[in-house]
Formats: sequence, C-alpha cells, structure tokens
Amino acid sequence: MDNNKKTLPIPENEETRLKILHEYNLLDSLPEEQLDNITRLAAVICEVPIALVSLIDKDRQWFKSNIGLDAEETPRDISFCQYAIMNDAFFEVENALNDDRFKANPLVLGYPNIRSYASFPLFVKAGYAIGTLCMISDKPKKLRADQKEALKILADQVVNFIKLQKESAEKEQFVKFFDLTYELLCLAGTDGYFKEVSPSFTRKLGFSTEELLSRPFFDFIHPDDFEKTATEVAKLSVGVPTVSFINRYRTKENTYLWLDWNATPDPETGMLYAVARDITAQHRAEELLIESEERYRIFFENVQGILLTHSLDGEILSINSSISEIIGFEKELLIGKNLLEISPEENKEKVRAYLKQISTNRTSNGIYQARHRDGSMRLIYFRNIVISPKRGEDYVMGNGIDITDRVEMEQELKRAVEEAAKSAKVKDEFLSNMSHEIRTPMNAVMGFTEILKESDLSAQQLEFVNAISKAGEHLLVIINDILDSSKMESGKLALEHIPFDLPAAILDAKRLMKDKADDKNLGFNFYLESEIPRFIMGDPVRFNQILVNLIGNALKFTEKGKVEVFCSLLEQTDQDCLIEIKVKDTGIGIPEDKQAFIFDRFHQADESTNRKFGGTGLGLNISKVLVEMQGGSLTFNSVENEGSEFIATIRFDLDHNPEAVIEQMKPKDDFTGVNVLLVEDNELNQILATQHLEKMKVAIDIADNGDVAIQKLKQKSYDVILMDLQMPVMDGYVATQIIREGMGIKTPIIAMTAHSLVGESAKCFAIGMNEYISKPYKREELIRKMRIVLDLVEDKQIQIASEVVSSINNPTSYDFDTFLAFTGGSSEFGKKLASTYLKTVPAKIEELSNAFAAKDGEKVKQAAHYLKPSLEMFSAMDAVEACAYMEKNSLDEKNRPLIEKLIQLNTELSNLLRKHYEI
Repeated sequence: MDNNKKTLPIPENEETRLKILHEYNLLDSLPEEQLDNITRLAAVICEVPIALVSLIDKDRQWFKSNIGLDAEETPRDISFCQYAIMNDAFFEVENALNDDRFKANPLVLGYPNIRSYASFPLFVKAGYAIGTLCMISDKPKKLRADQKEALKILADQVVNFIKLQKESAEKEQFVKFFDLTYELLCLAGTDGYFKEVSPSFTRKLGFSTEELLSRPFFDFIHPDDFEKTATEVAKLSVGVPTVSFINRYRTKENTYLWLDWNATPDPETGMLYAVARDITAQHRAEELLIESEERYRIFFENVQGILLTHSLDGEILSINSSISEIIGFEKELLIGKNLLEISPEENKEKVRAYLKQISTNRTSNGIYQARHRDGSMRLIYFRNIVISPKRGEDYVMGNGIDITDRVEMEQELKRAVEEAAKSAKVKDEFLSNMSHEIRTPMNAVMGFTEILKESDLSAQQLEFVNAISKAGEHLLVIINDILDSSKMESGKLALEHIPFDLPAAILDAKRLMKDKADDKNLGFNFYLESEIPRFIMGDPVRFNQILVNLIGNALKFTEKGKVEVFCSLLEQTDQDCLIEIKVKDTGIGIPEDKQAFIFDRFHQADESTNRKFGGTGLGLNISKVLVEMQGGSLTFNSVENEGSEFIATIRFDLDHNPEAVIEQMKPKDDFTGVNVLLVEDNELNQILATQHLEKMKVAIDIADNGDVAIQKLKQKSYDVILMDLQMPVMDGYVATQIIREGMGIKTPIIAMTAHSLVGESAKCFAIGMNEYISKPYKREELIRKMRIVLDLVEDKQIQIASEVVSSINNPTSYDFDTFLAFTGGSSEFGKKLASTYLKTVPAKIEELSNAFAAKDGEKVKQAAHYLKPSLEMFSAMDAVEACAYMEKNSLDEKNRPLIEKLIQLNTELSNLLRKHYEI
C-alpha cells in the first residue's frame, strides 16, 4: 500500500474537476429514487450484488446511489473509482487478487471482498469526470459485450439525470428570484404589451397581473414621459439596448413611481427583457437636496453676516455677498485668494496663528480686525469649524458678524454705567451726609425735648415743648421716608423676624396718632377681633410704620367725620395666621383718573393736594412695598368726596414662645454697676446721652473721638462701648477694627450713628460691632439694645446673628451686567475671567463649607476673605456682606444657611458663565 500511495492517480484537471463537482451540489445530498432505479437496473443487467453511483471528492468517494453496499463513503486513496475517472471509457478489473494495484487493498482483503470491478466514468462536462457508475462482485467476473453496452447507456442516463436535476434547481432558483425580487422584472413585446411581469409589479404598483398584461404599458406611463418612452421602445425594436432610462409609472392609487429601466431586445423572438428599479425615494432625496442647496444658496447670499469656506492653508473657496457691505470688497475679488494675501500687514501674524490653531483644534473663534476698503477698521466676531466631508479634503466653514457698532455701543453703555455709578455714589454720599447732618442735631432736639417733658413745666411751656416734639417727629418722618425709599430702590431694605405683641403694636399706633385725630376733632375708632393671636413673629417697627402711614394718610385727608381701623383674623393654622388691617376714612377720596398712580413714588392726587395737605408722596409707596415684602397685599377702594378704604393683608408666623416677649416688655432700666464708654464728638449729643445713661444708673466715661477711646481702653475696661461712627481724628469704624483686631478687646460695642443708609448696619456687624442704633433714638431703644448686649434678655450671639442674617436680604442676588461691564466688552478677557472663576471659586466655597463642618474657624475666615473680590465682580453685595460676617464670626451656627445660599449663588453664576462663554 505504501508503494501504491506514491503513485495514486490524479487527473491533470483535478482542480477544475473538483470545482465542477461542487457546483452540482450532489455531495451529502439525499437519495434520489430515479437514480436508485437506474443503479438497481444496472446491478440486475450486470448480474452483480453491488452497484454504485460514486462521486470522487478530494479525499473521499461518496455514494450518491448505493445498491448492496453497507457504507456511505470510503477514502479516495483505496477506491477503485479513482482509476476509473482517469479513463475516457470503460474500466474493468476481472480479479483483484491478480492485479498489483488492488491485491493488497483493504476493500479486497476485507469487506466487501471485492474481486471484480467494472465502471463507466460520469462526464457532466467534456473531459471532466465527477465520478462513476460502477459494478462490484465478490467473485471474479468479466462483463459480456451486451452488459457493457447496457452499462454505458445507464451511465449516460445517470449523467442526464444529474444535469436535469441541476437545471431544474437553477430554474427553481430563478423562479424564486423572479417571484421574490424587489426589482421589477418583465418580458414585453414591441407591440406595447407586457407578456410576463414579476409579482413585484403588483406589490409596487398595486395593479393585478391580469390588469398589467391586458392593457398597453403606455396606459401606466406619465403623460409627460410618453414621447421619450416611445423613442426608447423604437430603439429597442431595432436591437439597440436601453441602459438607465427613467420614466414615471402610475400606481393603482393614481400616484407615480420613478423607475430606472434597463432593457435588452432578443433579435430572434423580438421580445424585450427588462428590469426596472424603483428610485422614487432617491429621486425625492435628490429633489430635496436641490431644494436644500437652493435654500442654502439663498441663505448664504442673504444672511446678515459673512459666510465663507476656505482651505486649511487659507485659500478662500466661497464667500457671500455680505462681505462687500462689511469691508467694501466684492466677493469676486476675494474667491481664490489666500487669507494672508488679503490681510493687512499688521494682521498677517494673527492669520498665521489662526490657521495653525484651527488645523490643530478643528475650531476657532474670536475677534478679527479687518480693514475696510475706505481704510477704516471693522471688528468681526468669527466662529469657524473644520468640516470633514465623506469625499474630498477637509475645509473650514465659518461665519462672521460685524460687531464694530455693538462694541462702540457697549463702550458707550459702559461709560454710561460708570457715570450712573458715579451718580449713585454721589447720591449715596449726599444722602449719607444729609442723614448725618440732620439726624445729629435732631437727636439733640428730640432728646432734650423728651427730657423737658419730664421736668416741671407751665402749661404754656408744655404746649411749646409738645409743638417742638411734633415738629421734630414730622421732620423725622420725612427724613425716614426718603431714606427708606432709597433702601427700597436698591433692593436692600431688611426686615426683622422677631416676636412681638400684635394687639399692643396696633394700640401703640393708636396712641401715637390720637393727638392728630383730636386736633382735627375727628372720630377715631379701633376694632380688634378677639380671635386675633397676641404673639406673632415679624418686624414690629415696619408693621408700625405701615399702620402709621395708612392712619396718617387717612387723618391728613379727612376734614370732618371719622377714621376707623379694623383688625381681623382671616385664617389661622398651627404655624401662621393671615391678618387684615382695614383703614377707613370719610375724607376727600381719590379721583378715578388718579387711582392708577396712587402707589407711585412722589405722587399725590394733584398739586393742590400737595399744597394743601403737604407730605412727600412716599408714604403709600413705602407701605405697599413693606406689605409685599412680607408676602402680603395692599389694595384700596375710594370714591371722590366720600372717602377711602385701604386694606392690607399680611401673613405672620405664630410665636410659640410668648414668655420671652412678655419678659422683654417688663421695665428694666436699672443698670447699676455697668461701666459705659461713650465715644461721641458732638457736645449736645454727649449731654443728651449722659442724661439718658444717668437715669439708667450707668457709670459714664466720654471720649471725643476714636483715638481718645483707644487710649481710655488701654487704661480701663468697660462693660459696653457706645460708638459714634462719623468723628474727626479717628472715626468709629477704624476705632472698632483696632479694638477688635489690634487690641483683642471683646467688650460689646453699640454703633450710634446718624447714618441710616443701605448696608450700614451690616457694615457695622461685619467689623465686629454688636448692635446698632440710628439717631435720633429714644431712651427705650437704648435700654433695649443695652439689655441685649449685656445678656439681660436672651443669648447675645443668637440676637446678633439674627440681626446680621436679617440685614443680609438676599445672598443669592447678583447683577451679571456688572460683570459684562467689568470685562469692557472683551469676550477674550471675559472668558479668561470666567475660566479663572470656575477654577477657583467653586473649590473655595467647598473649602469654606468643609471648614465650617469641621469647626476650623481659621480656614473659614481665610475662605470667606478670598471669596469677596470674586463676588463683587457680579455686584453680589449681600453675598459679600455674608462673607464679611463669616470672617468675623467664623463658627457662628447662623453661617450654615449663608453657606447654603453661597453654594446656590455659585451654581447659578457657574452655569451662566459656562453658557455665556461656551466653556
């Protein structure tokens, strides 16, 4: 067998023979009855027990038909058939034991004990035998001539069967393709009728096969396509094939499909073989593309700004007509030029840097200075990006906007803002000086008037003193209205949230206004519902101001009749209550055409009203703002010459600890043993304060200014320091800072100032003062503040923190326009500032929060100090004041809500900066 293996027969065309064998898909296929009948007949004719149709593969012989052999295949290298396919005709072995090629073959020595073998090769294609029809016997045998002839005929029948089976399979595949293809396949005649159509025609067009075959195909063609279709059919009739001819075919629903045809004529039959492809979607896409390109062209040419494309090395590929309006050059002069070529000499380095940047980063934006044809400079804001098309080279698409006028306008606006800021500063300084200059003498006037009332006076003297007191109070109301209006205008009027006795506050207003009612001989009645809660949380001073303004207005504009005040409880829960205050008069009323303006600032019904009744025209405006700041509303009803009715509704939290309020109401003006340092430069105010303090049994030392106060503190300790703010040599602010930071003295300091402007109290608390009194003041106010700082009522730190938090109205407020003005209109500078903010401020706020949680006071101070300049850029002054307070009171528990507000503010500012500068 080893020698046989070396000389095994391999046909010269083996590679092609195997390819043909595999094309017939016979190997490992199911048995065929007709083929088995042929094999069985061969076995009978040749009188042998075994007959096979054997197919010779690369390494095996496989039996497509098997009669008498218990095997499906055997190895090729021991097969007899491998020799049979080497011959063009009959191959026979009469006795294998006598044949050197086969005598040692395992098929001879073992099952099936082959002795004789006879076969014809199966040539499915000339020269290529894929196998054999072979006869096998276990006895030596030689076929007769008639048996050989019969075997040849049967071998030809096997070949015919195999070919027919292949043809049948191919036809079946074609029919399946014909039935299932999405393409439109048809056979048509030059007479204009379809002869056969694929089912896809029905699926696509909706017509049945019968409808399509019974009518000329021109019935289905769009009328506009008749002529060109007829031309194509005529060309086909003379043998010219059609390639990619497009026309429209009608559907059952009377719509049209766009079809792309390929057709070939058969010269022998005159038939047309055609296939069509539905390109409706493609055609629509092309139409949309054309429409899109047209819209883009229109947009490109008409957009208000520069649109251009250029190569990565700077060659201008396209540009719209707006360029001529912006820099004076026609687009035809620029297309094909390089950016460096058309740039002024002073800009060439910038252009080179831009080309390098956009090649690396794939995007670029900024401001470019372009020189106009007339020599002027224009500022162009550009935003460019690299486009990578599916075909072709990368290029840059960009747009530019002429911002020259806008920048000039922003510069003008910046100058206007600066002027407005200067004007506001001048106004604040004026109001500050006015407040100080008027309140300082008023403090003395009203203070000494109060002292005079307590002395023995004749009836006439008491009348004069009362007149002085009323005049002073009237003047103080005007001053307070103006200052309150200024605070409201800046949005920084603060409200307290402390417990107070509601009925007592209402009756205080009655006592205060009763004399005015008596002077005009008016009825003056108050009605309080018994259900009204006694103790509530709010701002008693501002509540009193609302009542006094409304009652004062009613008394002022009522000449006869009465003024009535009704206080009602509208609703109440466990947590709060809704109170209604109604002030009704029988006065002059408000004309209907003036009612829309009654709450405007500085507005009265008419000039004659102002001349007759006086006033600033601020009372109602201030009252409405104060009511709305507490979440309430102020409305009115009025009929001219009959009277008016003003209705205020305010929701108050209930006070669940009334004992503290009751405790505060008890008189406690004995301060025996308390040493006070009075720091005051005004001699009259020194005398007045001394009078008040002596009645409170206080030991007093006086310092004329801050420097003297510091010298006294070096020599003696005090329980309380009363500190004026505006003094010569050294003012109260500087003195307080030295006392707190330089000397480390923690003695309570009460600020006593004639200033009453926005942020004044917060400024005092921020530098380390503990309380704040606005001049002119009454002894009762001084007593209350003294009790607070000396811990005679409640915990001092809680009171101070409450004052500070209430004075910081809204730590999340800011003005982004202030930041934009600060950048000077430069987007590059603004983006740099924004990036710096985003890198530092959020981290510093997180550091502040962590330090507070860890009770690390020093780190709280450092972080709070760091944040102030960044927040000032956004005019977030309440947040700045919050940071200033945290610097001085680093571990105060009241800092917790302030930190939460700073986190909220930072989130808003960070999001705004990212969006504005696209960071």
